[in-house]
Formats: sequence, C-alpha cells, structure tokens
Amino acid sequence: MSKLRVIVLGDEQVGKTSIIRTFVSQSFPTEVPPANPPIIIPAELSDSKSFLTIIDFYYRREQENSHQLIQEIKKADGIVLVYDVSRPQTFQHAVSFWLPLIYENSKSPSILVGNKNDMTSLIENKEAISEEIRARFPECYIQIETSAKSYVSISKLFQITQQAILYPASPLFNTAQNCLSENFIRILKLIYRKSDKDRDFRLNLLEIQGLNKAVYGQNLSLKDAGDLFSMISNKCSDGIDDKGIKFEGFVKLQELLIKKLKTKNSWALLKHFGFNENLDLEQKIDLKIEEGKSCEFSNDSIQFLVDIFKQYSVDSLLTREGIFEIFSTITTPPWETGNFKSWDDYIHFVSATPDRELSISSWLSLWTFLIYTKPAETVKTLLMIGYPNKFQTAYTVTSARNFSKESDRKVFKVNLLGDDIESQNSLMRSFLGKNIRDHVPSVVCGAVDPGDVFSDNTYLLLCRDPDLNTLEECDISCIIFDGSLGSINFLKERVLTLLPQKMPRLLILNKRENQDHENVYAFSLELGLREYAQVNFSKKVPDSLFKQIKDTAQYPYKGSLRRDGGNSGSGESSSIAFWFLLGMGFATSAVFIGKRLIQNNILKF
Repeated sequence: MSKLRVIVLGDEQVGKTSIIRTFVSQSFPTEVPPANPPIIIPAELSDSKSFLTIIDFYYRREQENSHQLIQEIKKADGIVLVYDVSRPQTFQHAVSFWLPLIYENSKSPSILVGNKNDMTSLIENKEAISEEIRARFPECYIQIETSAKSYVSISKLFQITQQAILYPASPLFNTAQNCLSENFIRILKLIYRKSDKDRDFRLNLLEIQGLNKAVYGQNLSLKDAGDLFSMISNKCSDGIDDKGIKFEGFVKLQELLIKKLKTKNSWALLKHFGFNENLDLEQKIDLKIEEGKSCEFSNDSIQFLVDIFKQYSVDSLLTREGIFEIFSTITTPPWETGNFKSWDDYIHFVSATPDRELSISSWLSLWTFLIYTKPAETVKTLLMIGYPNKFQTAYTVTSARNFSKESDRKVFKVNLLGDDIESQNSLMRSFLGKNIRDHVPSVVCGAVDPGDVFSDNTYLLLCRDPDLNTLEECDISCIIFDGSLGSINFLKERVLTLLPQKMPRLLILNKRENQDHENVYAFSLELGLREYAQVNFSKKVPDSLFKQIKDTAQYPYKGSLRRDGGNSGSGESSSIAFWFLLGMGFATSAVFIGKRLIQNNILKF
C-alpha cells in the first residue's frame, strides 16, 4: 500500500487552507487559520486506497523560509498550486514565480487550481496562457477551477491529484506538442500488433473485446463497443473502417483517454503487457548458457518469425520498408548497435537481393545469427517485435558439444582456416549467392538446402580467419589450402597444433592446374582423414560442399581424427583404421615411384 505526500502552494489569501478544510470536513469553514497542520487521510478513506498526507505550506518572503519550502517541494509526490480567479496578480505570480520554482526542484506532477470560481474571473487570455504553461511545464498538464465556498470540484481536485501521482501523464503525453509521446506510440504499436490476432492490421470486435477483458477484466458489451467505435470515427475518420480499428484509431483512443484524465486506463494497458513506470519491458531476460552449449530458436518462435514475415512481405520478399516497420516497436534496432552504422552494413551477414530485400530463408538466417551471437538481447528483441508467449518458450539450449555422437543442433559454427583468405571469401560469397566482388564480413549465416518445414532447417555460421585461441568454440573446422608445401607448412605450424584432437574437420583443396597431389594426399593421411574435397574457388562453390560441411558437423565421426578415437568405438579400431590408411598411402606412393623408375630405365625387372 503506497503513501502519497501532497503539498498545497500559492500566494496568501487564495484559499489554500479553505480548500483543504472543505475537502476534509466536506463543508466550508467559518474560521480559517493561516495554515493547517499536516493532515493524514487513511487509505480506506482515500480514492486511491493509499495513505494521503496533505501539507498546507504557508510561505511569506519576509519569513525567510525559502529553504524549508524547497525541501518540502522536493519531498512531495504531487503539488497543488492555487491562485484566485478574482485576483489576476495571483495567476501571474503562479506562472512567473511558483511554477519555475517548482520545476527547478521537482519533476512531480502539479495541478494548477483556479479557486473561488463562484466569483467573477478577471483573468484575461487565460486559454493562451494555459497552453504556454503546458508547453513550458510538461508536468503541469492539469488545470481546473474550484470553489471551496460552494464545494465545487474539491473532491475531484484531490482525486485527480492522486491519479496524477499514481498514473502520471508526462511519460505518455507531450504537452508541448499536444500529442502522445514517441515512446508511448512505439509501445502502443507493439500492443496493437500483439492484439491483432489475425494479422490483418485491424482490431475487429472480437479482438477489442478480448483486449478489454484481458486488461480490465470486464466484458465489453456490443453497445459499449459501438460507442467506442463511434467515438474513434468522430475524432479520427481514417482510424477505423468496416474491418475494425486501424492503428491510427487505436492511438487516437489513448490520446482521448489521457485528455479526459483517464491515465489509469493507459497505465493498466502498459502493465498488462509488462511495461514499468519508465516504459521499459520489466521482464528480465536471464539466459544461462553453459560452456559448450548454444542457444537456438524454439519451434514457436520460428513460427512467429514466419508469420510476421508473411504479414509484412511483398511478393515473398521483405523490403527495407517492411523490415524497418517490423522493428519500429524497438527503441534501438540491432543494426544501430555495436560497430554497425546502418542496415546496409548489417545485411551483409545473410543473403539478400541487390535491393536489400530478404527471402524467408534469409530472414530466418538473420535471426539465427542474432540468437547464436547475442542470445539474451535477441530474445528481448523478439518480445519487442511482438512474440506473444513467455520468453522461456522462445528458445532452446542445445546439449554440450560431444564429438563422439550425432549432434542435436540445428546451427553449426564453422571455422574457415588457412592462409588462403581469398578462397575463404569465395566460399562465403557462394554460400550467400553473392557476386565475386561483393563484400563479405568475417561471419555469415545461411540455411543449407532449406525446405518448407522451417523448424527442420539447418544453418551454418561461416567464420573467416577466427581467433586461433578460440578454435575449440566451433562445431567443425574447414581447412582450406592450395596444396603447396608453403600452405601445408603454414597449417602445420600455425593452425593444426591448436586444434582439439576430436574436433571434426574437413580438408578442402583449392583446385588448380599442376598441383602436387602426392603432398595433398600425404597431408590428408597425416590428418587421419579418409578423403578431402576439391573445389575450384574461381568458380561458384557447389552446394554439395555445404551439405558435406553440415553432415560432417552433424555426424562428427566423419571428420574426426582416426587415431584419436573419432566415433569408431574403441581406440584400438580407430588406430587400426589410421595405420591402414597410412599404409595405403605408402603403397600408392611406392607404385607411383616404381613406375617412374621403370620409365627412366633405372629400375628393371
């Protein structure tokens, strides 16, 4: 149960003490002292069900109690500033002295009260001045008139004050521009998107009734719904049509509620969708990913991403405008974080059309890259674009890497190793379908042979020239070389000594003319591999290579060192396999050398 502290300020003889006494006794006092002592109203008698303390501060400059006044202003949760409508100078002093003093020392909501409205008002240009006040002092958006003598709006004054404290309008409404704040509109777009169950960019009757029931716990009758639709139509003709309420109409509805001092309704809406008083998502995303494990999307979140793609795409492609609209519910989209400058920098991670459009496969690849590299931030981003379920349902954590059995992962990190960086770039370009001169970043992501069952698709994260000290943090190493002794020696001296023995690996030869395949074959045998891939990187890399990479990562024994156990069962059988391959290599070499000696008449039979 909260405790609210309200201070009542204003010039002498404006009726501060009379307002308080009338509110407490519900009758106008016959005798009024200079000031009331602090008054405490129990929670059970308070409209807000909070303990309410009312401070009647008597201030005179000659008493030199400015320091005490400032301290009271700083302690107050809400401020009631009173002037006398029959004495214009009190209104002018409220604007020139009191309001600047208040807002220099407090950001609490203030209520500007014109008292004695049972008398003739002598204040000129009041409406224009009131607009100026709202522009200069955002927290002073409520201005009402009262009469303590006639008991006009006295109870309403303190009811509004308590509501202004508990449900402030300043985070939601820009008084200077007389419209909702940008931050609130952004959140309303998210709420609207979550409430639009059929994704037709309208809130129909059933969706409005469901939202009202979920937020306020009340059934919205057909008559009340009709009145609501009529009100929106009258105030915003483009905000509604025969299919339901458009987003513009939904925004206008919230604006009308705030202008009618029903901010409690708006805050109830925010609270229901998990936002706190700072308009931040209150739910803390705490993902605990143990070493050797990784984070992937659940089937539910994949389906959500597919659905939102279909909602905003055009001709099965997500345009730049569509992407920006999807992320418009987020304060800072992913491409404005870290070292990125724009969406154009960010889109290089995945395949895209020349116009920077994304297919469904590329869209899912982008999100796969995000959750793999920044799981907690990505899950929060997913919630902020409209994922409807609890965050715990949005992701799964894989098993720890175990190279002795089949992997249960759908996303495999691939390190590209070797001194031939251009071949690595060619591999990455081919994977994304880019041209030979297109830029590729150090990491790219894409699906391997994607199908229509999106939850079954497998993805590769190709990492060029990774940190040699973190080579164990991947699922497979692709060793790319040109077959020369220099390339082989580089791998032996700089790379292979750092690779974990059980790490699956795939040897890829950059196929060229006049290569010494004896050295290549001997090197593959030295690695304990049954085979090596040959690829001409000056041409498009065949899709079969990426399938081979995926298969080797998924079935690690296909690319594990034989002599270290692989997945062949016992260490003895693995060792036999290695020496058998090695022996086959020597036998092949002997046959080759023998043929050369016979051809040169050096060896004769």
